Amino acid sequence: MEWKEFTEKNRRAWNEANEKHVKARLEQDCFEIRDEDQFLEPVILNYIEDNNLIKDKTIAQLCCNSGRETISLKRLGAAKIVGFDISDEAIKEARLLNRQAGEDCDFIQTDVYDIGKEFNNVFDLIFISAGSLIWLPDLKQFFAITSRLLKNGGGVLIHEIHPLVWTLEDAPSTNPLQISNSYFKEGPVLEHGGLDYIGDEDYEGEENYTFDHTFSDILNALIKNGFKILEVNEYPQDISGCFHHLEGQEIMLPLSYMLFAST
Repeated sequence: MEWKEFTEKNRRAWNEANEKHVKARLEQDCFEIRDEDQFLEPVILNYIEDNNLIKDKTIAQLCCNSGRETISLKRLGAAKIVGFDISDEAIKEARLLNRQAGEDCDFIQTDVYDIGKEFNNVFDLIFISAGSLIWLPDLKQFFAITSRLLKNGGGVLIHEIHPLVWTLEDAPSTNPLQISNSYFKEGPVLEHGGLDYIGDEDYEGEENYTFDHTFSDILNALIKNGFKILEVNEYPQDISGCFHHLEGQEIMLPLSYMLFAST
């Protein structure tokens, strides 16, 4: 199967899941964005503020999902911000939330591999957040696109799930640190449904494909596209929503990381 077929199947799966997300958020009375709401993790907020990465800058978020983080970035003072996501339903939700929040973010539905040349050399910073890279079949091509979207000297800020966690079981057990899966995998991982991380509905749905990139895969894809790695930090905090039971263990593992690189 060509990688474009993988991303198209994932688009359908995320459209299906996003409808469930909206339903769950409405039932939980947490759909709308309030004035005080902030959807960025503290470690990213602190890094952005300490390094003045957002204020008066032009920003893009790739794989922005329903736009809650994108809107949060705009509220930090971005001059202009654009969110890109493959899911039609996620972008529909993002645009609704943007109107409700009274912000002026732009949201574009597209496969990130298809982002047009009109966005070349436009952005000061590109933000990539938890759960994005695992859906991308070709990291080298992805970071080539990331590079062409950035102005000269622009940066990419990544706050992601640590690849090591995919070797572990995603549920508490008598031995929560048991290695159950290989760190090195060939080819995609096929699943059916189960993408509702808001309402946790268990369902059999559209097939979807993930790609378990190693940490070296990520670093090398950046380096080969001319990025200079300026800072990498690893954290024992879970940002996947699947491994909270590993936080606070006597034996601590890296559950997430933050990476900043520039062109």
